[in-house]
Amino acid sequence: MPWKAKNEQEQRYELVRGMEEGRESITELSRRWRVSRKTAYKWRKRYRQKGLSGLLDRSRKPMRVARQTARCWLERLRRLRKKRSTWGARKLHHRLGQELEGTGLPSVATIGRWLRRWGLAKGRRRRLAGPVIAPPARRVPQEANEIWTVDFKGWYRTGDGTRVDPLTVRDLYSRYGLRVALLPDESVAVTRREFKRIFRRYGLPQRIRCDNGVPFGGGGFHGPNAFERVVGEAGYRSGIYYARPAV
Repeated sequence: MPWKAKNEQEQRYELVRGMEEGRESITELSRRWRVSRKTAYKWRKRYRQKGLSGLLDRSRKPMRVARQTARCWLERLRRLRKKRSTWGARKLHHRLGQELEGTGLPSVATIGRWLRRWGLAKGRRRRLAGPVIAPPARRVPQEANEIWTVDFKGWYRTGDGTRVDPLTVRDLYSRYGLRVALLPDESVAVTRREFKRIFRRYGLPQRIRCDNGVPFGGGGFHGPNAFERVVGEAGYRSGIYYARPAV
């Protein structure tokens, strides 16, 4: 409310006194004190009910807090916690729901908050962080055809329902896409045939970087040496290693 820097209670009293005297209209008084007509009537009503004390600001605290934990549940919780001094919020919540009936059963989070407020519970000790293991530094290519990156980008189906597995091969130094092949699946045999075509056209790189997904890695048949089965017969035998992400 745009009162002046003067005492607000005094200004409200002058407003109310002017309204009681009736020498000026409510509109003129409201315009002079820069308040609405509704506000002027409010202060006059409070003054008539409680006198000068009615012109003080009231507390903005809500009369009722929604979903506030009832006192009866807090008393039940305290009694049960004294009987079971080692129980936490979850066990107490479960037992309260079994033994007692009624609406307003506090949640696990609310029970834990009250236990901490009463000093009846302590937070769980946090596990110490383990050692930080820095990943090995990746080799930065210095020329074209030194490091390739290969990856399957996830299969999808075409309009006629045919499954397609896109294989991408890229030169890491030049960022040139060597090959984007739409293969029928991710099997070793199909992937090996495609790598033969790529090697015949672009030659052999010094290193090939890939992830541990099928068919280059994984468990079972696709183990740590799966990449050698994929490209080994195509003429590539050295410089193989794995890193995530592949591209």
